[in-house]
Amino acid sequence: MMLAVDAADEHNGCLEVAHAPSHRTLFEQDRDMTIAPSLAAGMSWTPISVQPGDVIFFDSYLPHRSSENRTQNARRALYVTYNGQSEGDVREAYFREKRRGFPPEVERDKNIDYEGIPSLFNVGNPIR
Repeated sequence: MMLAVDAADEHNGCLEVAHAPSHRTLFEQDRDMTIAPSLAAGMSWTPISVQPGDVIFFDSYLPHRSSENRTQNARRALYVTYNGQSEGDVREAYFREKRRGFPPEVERDKNIDYEGIPSLFNVGNPIR
């Protein structure tokens, strides 16, 4: 789920989605774990402009991306990750692993190369 904090549109890199050929399709990925550029180029991407307070629900199988923010305006959004009750309570394990491989900037150790840590939590997010 994404909750828009700021307005976002094509100029500041709003969320874009594409139709998947079938539900739960896994796509070939690039080294940074984004959809392979050759596949992404063949998809029809739809930008979703949002205003503060707008909510978008989607699952991880929906092809999605956002572009670079080419403005001076923020495009903050809150992303909520959830799983079905049938999958069990994995909240503590999820956040423990996320903090290990993709900690908030204020908790990052300057001696650790976080880009070198395999983590699903920094998919498509360069860590600099």
